[in-house]
Amino acid sequence: AFADRHKIAVALKIGVSKTAAGFRAHAWAEAGGMILDPDPLATAAFLPLSAPPKDLEFE
Repeated sequence: AFADRHKIAVALKIGVSKTAAGFRAHAWAEAGGMILDPDPLATAAFLPLSAPPKDLEFE
């Protein structure tokens, strides 16, 4: 809501990392190239997926 009111483009990022048991996934938001996560370094262990499906929508 805040981003919409202030016309800030926010991108959803989804990343994965390989583990001994398979894989782990993490999602975070980015705005203006900055990671919007309480612990931005937590995303460092994850390789972002290349692109979400074009028809993926959130409300």
